[in-house]
Amino acid sequence: MTLFTFGREHEKRCEAAYVNRSAKAHLLMNVVDSVHDLIEGKSDLEQLKAALVRAIVEGDNAVYVNAEKWLRKASAEYPSLLSIWHELAAHSNARIRARVAAALDQMPEPHAGEISEQLSNDKSKIVRSAVAAALDWRPVRARKLTTYSS
Repeated sequence: MTLFTFGREHEKRCEAAYVNRSAKAHLLMNVVDSVHDLIEGKSDLEQLKAALVRAIVEGDNAVYVNAEKWLRKASAEYPSLLSIWHELAAHSNARIRARVAAALDQMPEPHAGEISEQLSNDKSKIVRSAVAAALDWRPVRARKLTTYSS
């Protein structure tokens, strides 16, 4: 399997446009480099996993959102990366667990179900609220459009 991108430099330019004011932009650039290093055979999934976790945990919101996008994209080709969500759902910081909860509507099953069950009982009200909000959106995204004939 090969993860499709438009090339390292192009992807970095695009990501820089989203996180240009972030002091943590380097974390996202590291994710892009790790993706391309994996594609080019210069590294392995563990390096990409470490870059993704670091960007999600240490990044500001702009970095997190884009790192989460790369996680979704890469996990379609490398499903073992989905373990990142399970690891972060047990993170000691409620802000990180809330980020995981906010991504529930984008996660495939059975991961979304397992993690939503775990985080629905979280000690943090913020995390529980993020789970409820994400689950409110999940059915909407899953609905199929129906066309009616007149």
